[in-house]
Amino acid sequence: MAASVLCNTVRVDPEDLPVGEIDNLVREYNSTLMNITDHHAPLKTKVLRARPSAPWYSAEIDAAKRRRRKAERAWRKSKSEASFKLFKTLRNYVTHLINKARIEYYTDLINKNSDNQGKLFRAAKTLLNTKSELCFPNFSNDAMLSNAIGDFFVRKISKIGAEIDAVVLDQSAVDMVPGDVKFPADKLSALTSFKKLSDEDVRALVTKSAKSYCALDPMPMTLLLDCLDEVLPIITYLVNSSLVRGYFPMDWKEALVKPLLKKPGLEAQFKNLRPISNLQFISKLAERSAYEQTYDHLITHNLIPELQSAYRKRYSTETALLKVQNDILLNMDRQHVTLLVLLDLSAAFDTVNHEILLRRLETTFGITGTALQWFSSYLGNRSQRVVFGDGVSESFYLACGVPQGSCLGPLLFTLYASKLFEVIKHHLPSAHAYADDTQLYVSFKPDCSASEAECFSAMEKCIRAVRAWMIQDKMKLNDDKTEFLIIGTSQQLKKVRIDTLSVGDAIISPVLSARNLGAYFDSNMTLVPFINNACKSAFSRLHNIRRIRKYLTTDTSKTLVHAMITSRIDYCNSLLCGLPDNSLNKLQRVQNAAARLIAGTAKFSHITPVLHTLHWLPIKQRIQFKMLILVFKAIYGLAPNYITNLVNILCPSKYLLRRNNEILLEPYNGKTKKTLGDRAFAVAAPRLFNSLPREIRHET
Repeated sequence: MAASVLCNTVRVDPEDLPVGEIDNLVREYNSTLMNITDHHAPLKTKVLRARPSAPWYSAEIDAAKRRRRKAERAWRKSKSEASFKLFKTLRNYVTHLINKARIEYYTDLINKNSDNQGKLFRAAKTLLNTKSELCFPNFSNDAMLSNAIGDFFVRKISKIGAEIDAVVLDQSAVDMVPGDVKFPADKLSALTSFKKLSDEDVRALVTKSAKSYCALDPMPMTLLLDCLDEVLPIITYLVNSSLVRGYFPMDWKEALVKPLLKKPGLEAQFKNLRPISNLQFISKLAERSAYEQTYDHLITHNLIPELQSAYRKRYSTETALLKVQNDILLNMDRQHVTLLVLLDLSAAFDTVNHEILLRRLETTFGITGTALQWFSSYLGNRSQRVVFGDGVSESFYLACGVPQGSCLGPLLFTLYASKLFEVIKHHLPSAHAYADDTQLYVSFKPDCSASEAECFSAMEKCIRAVRAWMIQDKMKLNDDKTEFLIIGTSQQLKKVRIDTLSVGDAIISPVLSARNLGAYFDSNMTLVPFINNACKSAFSRLHNIRRIRKYLTTDTSKTLVHAMITSRIDYCNSLLCGLPDNSLNKLQRVQNAAARLIAGTAKFSHITPVLHTLHWLPIKQRIQFKMLILVFKAIYGLAPNYITNLVNILCPSKYLLRRNNEILLEPYNGKTKKTLGDRAFAVAAPRLFNSLPREIRHET
């Protein structure tokens, strides 16, 4: 590598490099690395048996099985006691070897992936033989199937675009959509260009980037990392040339798409597939650099909508749901009813209009000059090929959309859809978004028909305005897939007279429960559907782990349970704070079963000593622990502002009280009911935190 022409050519400064030469240099980089790889590690074709052996199967096991079969034939022929004893000995020895090999394989696989939750989860699925392969029996040829899927993706977006273009908005709907927010006319604060990176900056990017291999990469990642010192200067030069010249090379714009099911359990149909892009590693380095500089610009100038929780540091689905739940519970405590609408978009990432996005980047977010030119180059002339099995489709041109699977795609979609909050604020006081999942909610007093009518009218007007904005910005709202709940106490819900809601051309009825960012909200906010689904999923996984438990050590089984079970029952568990014991006991039974599986204890043995041995907190205490973690983050500025604003540090009293030297939170101002308001974060968080010992409250 070090002796190649690629690494020994003296090059001009990236700012002086002609744009056309960047494409040539990328092609030279790819061909050089590919030639070196082919020379030292050429591809070889091998014919494998149709039935591959298990990964733990070894030559020693194979030889032992041969001896066992030979002894079995001898015993069946002679029927002697000595032959039978020899056969039994060899049979038991083979069983011992297989069990030993499986234990070693499972232990090694789990330990090797234990440093990364995602890798461990995928490894666990392979251990448990989870069926995840897509199968389309009508296609016998993978290449034909890949082309059919690729053609479907393109036609789907074209059809959505045609449907949007066919909609004619009346003037009243157009008037409901405000103009774009203007970025302050201060050239010093605009992002006009990207900074160049040093070799060490690029090395840091390589270190923290996922080492996934793409078939478009000229060299496997393991080999590239081995010769990183030699190739690092040319990678840095390529990335800097792209950034400072405002040009994204053509070879980096092609993606290999792996179609995946949108949700587990869906039927294998084209309409249920999601295109996930796999891109060249070096292109992702350039993307990551542009992403970090753009994100810093957005955070510095506070340009990302506060109530958009997707793809942001310290924000999560849990913080988003906690904020929405807090508002709903406090409304219920005041005897109000909340109308919650969950909007559903069709192919949101794939319908992003490039012209509108670039205009918004410049107008609203102050991205101009070569930085805007780079984004224009990044978005234009993109293409994709679908990979399925051994087949690869032809190349399909992409006229719109941002790639899913890239680091820039989610950020660009967030900026593209940021106008949503400008539309909503003219109609509703409350809304929240996580990427393309939007929640609109408004509360009213059911005793007052005027209040109910006003809020219902405001919600319908807001949906109409959101729909008009989406049509203008070339996005499609799935009218009939939008869901809405009427949330309140049983007594208050009886007074509500809302039966349906108009969403575009669809008339939808309220549902009793709805999936919301992986959790489930119900009309009484009991969260029983959420708990039931978590228990169902956890017990199913526990059953699968039990099948291979005898091949796992205590430590590896504990690691596997944490990945598959604990992560499930801990997901958004802060929402469960304050629920009665009869609801939480369902989750406690899951934890007890998992603990018994690890420890190998009997079903009816006492569980408390087992939990102590494993150092596991019971479910109720785990929920309180999660709440206190969020409180700690809120106090020290590590949580979203909408969570931080729910708690306030108690100001010192003018009197010389002992509490003046302590960190305490202001209790919620007002009386709340135990089953409603007491569960809200704004009420429960101060109460839990203030009950901690002083030394823990002062710990930083």
